[in-house]
Amino acid sequence: MTTITPQEIENEMIRIVEQEIAVHELGDHSPTLTTTLRSYITRPGRRIRPQLLVETACAYGYTNRTVLMRVAAATELLHIFALLHDDRLDGVSRVRHQNTPKDTYAVTPAHHYELLAGDILHTIAHSVLVDTVHDFDIAREILSTVRRISLTTIAGQAMDMEFLHKNAPLPSTERLKTLYDRKTGYYSFVAPLSIALLLAGAPSSEQITAQRAGLALGRAFQFRDDLTDIHPYITGASVPLPHPANWEFNLAGTYLYEVHGTDSRSKWSTNASRTRLLSTIRFHELAQFTEQQVEFELNDFRDAVSELRPDNLCPMDFLVSIINA
Repeated sequence: MTTITPQEIENEMIRIVEQEIAVHELGDHSPTLTTTLRSYITRPGRRIRPQLLVETACAYGYTNRTVLMRVAAATELLHIFALLHDDRLDGVSRVRHQNTPKDTYAVTPAHHYELLAGDILHTIAHSVLVDTVHDFDIAREILSTVRRISLTTIAGQAMDMEFLHKNAPLPSTERLKTLYDRKTGYYSFVAPLSIALLLAGAPSSEQITAQRAGLALGRAFQFRDDLTDIHPYITGASVPLPHPANWEFNLAGTYLYEVHGTDSRSKWSTNASRTRLLSTIRFHELAQFTEQQVEFELNDFRDAVSELRPDNLCPMDFLVSIINA
């Protein structure tokens, strides 16, 4: 079994990014941009996506450590690109439920550099994948898969922003799951699984089943993540709250529609209307609604995994930890 630790993945990301910083003299021409890049790629994280890729590829018998290291690092760089853009679209200084240090940005607004850093990481990640496919003669379908999922994810972010607009479709549970698929499931879980299976030469039928598993896992993950995000707004927890982006309340809007028949579209944009809506929600009821959805998706995930060829697609305790974090 090939073992690659999260720290090794981070070291590979640092190596890749530092090489590009040196080649393009970013440290000389834009030290603030360079600092932003270094800050994001070294932030603490569990490296869920590259670990999922590596563990799955190994379960299918693929053991080229160099390829796995490079592809895993590229996968995580794509995730960090998404985080950089997501933070700016949210309009808050927050990463993975943590405040973002302000002193990193001394000259111009932070979001300018974060957007540029995201663009750079997206470009670097795709270059790494292209070079790896060429250098090691691995499946070219990896490139088309990543391109397709990148476009899907960007479209999903736009859907996220528009989910509760007054002219948007009603916020049903099915529509929320489609949003979760597009903004999270495909790039966070389907992409690592698909790349791993392509590396191992798994049949197309396995790819279809792996996609089902990845989307179910992504929905469960995002339901829990959104519940965590909205908790302090509903409970009035004594923690510093950033000014919320309207789409942080997509889960709440769906709950109000599905459980209470309340159409809250376009009513999250002002403090007064948002406060009124939040006051109508009992957190334990929202949590119960959310957990019902999570359990449904986890059951679908387990069913899909049971249909895949390896007895242990990926260590189940690791997969469960993704949802329970």
